[in-house]
Amino acid sequence: MKEKKRLYVREEKSWAQACAKKYLSESSLQVMEVPQGIMLPPDNWNSQTGEFQGGVCDKDGKFVAGLFRNKPPQAGFYGVSSAYGVKDTDLKYEDKDVIFGGVLIGHFGHFILECLGRLWYVLQQDEPYKPLVFLNELDICPWFWDFFAVLGIARERIIILKSPTQFKSIVVPEESVHSWYNYTQEYLLPYRYMVEQAQKITEKKSLGKKIFLTRNRLVDSQTKCVNEDFFCRFFANHGFVMVELETFPLAEQISIVHNAEEIVAIMGSLTHWALFCRPGTKFTMLTRTSNDVLGSQCLLNEASNVDWYIVDTAMNLFYANRAVGVCLIGPTVFWQEYVRDHYGVWQEDDRWKIAYHEYLREWTDYMLQPQKWEMVKEFEPLVLLTSLNKALHQNDVMFAKENDTESINFICADAETAYYWDESKNGLFRLNLNDGEVNICYRSLLREYPAPQYGMLAKVGSFLVLTPENAEAVLIYDLENENVKTITLPAHLPRGNYRYAVVYGNWVIMTGYCQGTIIACDPQAGEIRYLLNLSAEKLKDGCDSVTTIFGKPCLVADLLYVPVIDTNQVLELNLAQGGYKIYHVGAREAAYGFAAAYAGNVWLAPSQGGPLAVWNPPTGIMQIIDRFPAAVSFSKVEGNIRFFTDVIAVGAYLWLFPWGADKILHVNMENGNIEIAAIDEIFSKPSVSCGCIANDKLLLGIDGEIKIYKI
Repeated sequence: MKEKKRLYVREEKSWAQACAKKYLSESSLQVMEVPQGIMLPPDNWNSQTGEFQGGVCDKDGKFVAGLFRNKPPQAGFYGVSSAYGVKDTDLKYEDKDVIFGGVLIGHFGHFILECLGRLWYVLQQDEPYKPLVFLNELDICPWFWDFFAVLGIARERIIILKSPTQFKSIVVPEESVHSWYNYTQEYLLPYRYMVEQAQKITEKKSLGKKIFLTRNRLVDSQTKCVNEDFFCRFFANHGFVMVELETFPLAEQISIVHNAEEIVAIMGSLTHWALFCRPGTKFTMLTRTSNDVLGSQCLLNEASNVDWYIVDTAMNLFYANRAVGVCLIGPTVFWQEYVRDHYGVWQEDDRWKIAYHEYLREWTDYMLQPQKWEMVKEFEPLVLLTSLNKALHQNDVMFAKENDTESINFICADAETAYYWDESKNGLFRLNLNDGEVNICYRSLLREYPAPQYGMLAKVGSFLVLTPENAEAVLIYDLENENVKTITLPAHLPRGNYRYAVVYGNWVIMTGYCQGTIIACDPQAGEIRYLLNLSAEKLKDGCDSVTTIFGKPCLVADLLYVPVIDTNQVLELNLAQGGYKIYHVGAREAAYGFAAAYAGNVWLAPSQGGPLAVWNPPTGIMQIIDRFPAAVSFSKVEGNIRFFTDVIAVGAYLWLFPWGADKILHVNMENGNIEIAAIDEIFSKPSVSCGCIANDKLLLGIDGEIKIYKI
């Protein structure tokens, strides 16, 4: 049986590892009696580790027990795993036999997660004549007493220690949970007991089978979670009741949670309520940051046996901490995938976008506090700018809508099958040219930069290789086993990596689109090599307005010819021997963007205003071809006269696909005649994004679709 998809997250590998771990320990819990034992309130906080000293010691001051949140030698944040010295004059003595109840943390999430870990002993083997002594970190909260009341522990029996004290004896039950590592069967005893009592007290109070736990309107949270309203609206529309648990008495809170069949909450203290759920309760947990893998929540999910789902809804532009500060949440690609899987809908609600204003106001207010200034000084301006740019483009967090018509960049086809990357669906697709059936080969959840994510497709043996135009890695699709793998680029390039490619033996040669870099990729070996890296300033040849670098290349034997976009330069790279030359071909306004090879000549097509040229590199002879048919007109796109979006050479013909042109042209490279392709299509300008020839079929990417014509 196929396993349920539970993780809709960016850090899927890390989350999967944390969730796959088995947290239940079969060890038997021990009980120790410490004659003349000493208890020390937590003190001497360590700013490096976040732990305190204190806990239970023997009569000689040797540490016995505290709060182990992480394994020794360090107990971690809020942990207590070592003692401190006390002068005899500062040590009180109480002639009492007591039970060590543990360390109470004045933070609700930590309290219900780990602060009841020694009370299994009280419930299993109670000795009511013995006081329960607790240590305390942070505040002594009123709701401590609410929990003890539901547990049936009288308030007068409880002592919260305020100063170092020696007792006649201390019974120390072992902890039933180390919140990031393991738990024992006894861990759940207090929670099950509280559920039983709460059900009796409240007569099984319920607010409905489907509830959304929220603290959205409460002001005392350490983390401001901007845009929770977006999710409140969605789930309210699907029958969920919004519940602010803190507005109810504790026993009612427990019953409300226990009697629900579906629960949704922002991950944190609210998702720790899983401990009070019935096994099998569907619990969807929305994360407020992407990089925090919460191992303790994985432990709780296993212990409580809820039907859990974790969805990354973090849309933070800048620094974010799940525990404190300001976070932005919204409809990320992970959320949208979850919604499609669980509700079968596309969510048409763009009101979340106004949350950016609130987020920026709250985040800057928080970071402008004097105690945060040193942190702010460490932020890199480029990182902040990049984050803001990605957010404004909604990349990396949003799928395009189903009816969006973003372009299909390139098509790769043989006699029966065509492959293409669809930007609107963010995936690699296969089109059967015989029956028109379309199947998805691979779908990406991430869109790292402004579209397009991938550029040209190249087929090498049984591999389909996609150039990383705006991705971090080369994408390789194995046509035989239909597996996908990626090869990360050796050096990160912030935007506009590689758009064009040619096949050279077993290698795919890729040319940099926004930098003067050429690389080679071997898909079989999973290897990337740098062949050339030239400064953009040198290649621009004094043209300050040039933002893109290399156009579409071609091969003549072992020589790679690459036009430098919108200049009159062509780079020649010897792939067999190394070394390169830069040629000036034609006038400066030639603006060549595409190259194609035929019979030892290099044909050059303009990306904007200018004629075609055919150039013979060995002799330097160049001929201008500017006899465009009178019926062809060109128009301005983004303020410039644009000619072609792509060219392909098939046999003796060079096909020219229009950008600002209103006709598809092909050139007879034997005689230089330019003709209008004989297809019945009227184009709106600009129209065609790409094209491909497969036997007698012309494939065109038009308005986000592939159309097929007989030629």
